[in-house]
Amino acid sequence: MIRRAVMVTLLAALVTPGALADHQNETLKGLRTADLCAPEVYAYLDEDRDDDFEVLLVNALNRYSQAQTFTWGDDKTCTVETSLVLSAYEEGRGSFVYMLTLSLDLKDDTTVLVGGRRVKLVAPTIWQSSYYGRYASNFEDLASRDLRDLFSSFTGAWRGTHP
Repeated sequence: MIRRAVMVTLLAALVTPGALADHQNETLKGLRTADLCAPEVYAYLDEDRDDDFEVLLVNALNRYSQAQTFTWGDDKTCTVETSLVLSAYEEGRGSFVYMLTLSLDLKDDTTVLVGGRRVKLVAPTIWQSSYYGRYASNFEDLASRDLRDLFSSFTGAWRGTHP
């Protein structure tokens, strides 16, 4: 019951206006593809990591990256961590509720000036988008399709700020 309450709260936060606000896309302008680390992929089913599902998502993400001719930076010199996280919970009788999130976080801490004061930000998220859904069958296929749409929203935002 607690997991359901947490998931409902997360889903409600995602559907609020401005979830993909323009200011998020503005943060991409100063970056180059060399800044972006290759994505780290995590998949959780009922709070347990699922290695098989992670492999499926990595393979799908690689296909979408190649199809859109999007390249990632070198892991030794990149400055922005990219992560893809799938969290899914079985509701019963084979029905799943899931959330898929792609986010970009600065690798290092940074300091910003706010109202004349310096504020230290620890690994701030500079761009993020999520998809969520409920499926009773073909969970892996549908989650992969949502990954394609999620990745397309990122590459669209990227290309929109890098003409």
